[in-house]
Amino acid sequence: METPTASIRLRLPIPIGKTLTIGFIFIFSYLIVLVLIFAFQNSIASVLGINPAHISIILLMFIVFLPWAFVAWQMLRRLTKTGTLSLYSDYLTITNQQNEVIKDYPANFISSVKMQNLIFHFEFKDGYRFNVINLAMDKNYPQELAEFNPLLLVFLSNNNIPFQKGRIL
Repeated sequence: METPTASIRLRLPIPIGKTLTIGFIFIFSYLIVLVLIFAFQNSIASVLGINPAHISIILLMFIVFLPWAFVAWQMLRRLTKTGTLSLYSDYLTITNQQNEVIKDYPANFISSVKMQNLIFHFEFKDGYRFNVINLAMDKNYPQELAEFNPLLLVFLSNNNIPFQKGRIL
């Protein structure tokens, strides 16, 4: 078996149905908490000594948002699976944690690649798209990415694959 020229750990995409469901639950729960704060403002004022009605609504929304953001960040870290993107001389593979191949593409099937900081966007000629958003990775991940990116650029240029750096929309 051929050894890859470069490999990097990455977060595998979460199915859109799961993402939207969790996102809506978070948004609605956040809004319910905001409404409950104003519904029980007298009780909160008697316990804390601070009446939420006398605080700026923007500041209150930010203060209430912080715990929700922390919980979402922790869920992202725990619920998403990691995999490996491996580059070979003329193809790439995306494998899961058990080293089972998720996708295996020859370089001539890749139509373009976009890169932005911790994000990769691969577009393939068969219409398949693969977005990699590597948030909440380990502390040393940016260094791994800095070592991987030049090798990715070499792979792309050797196989004449168009790529862009910058914003991914």
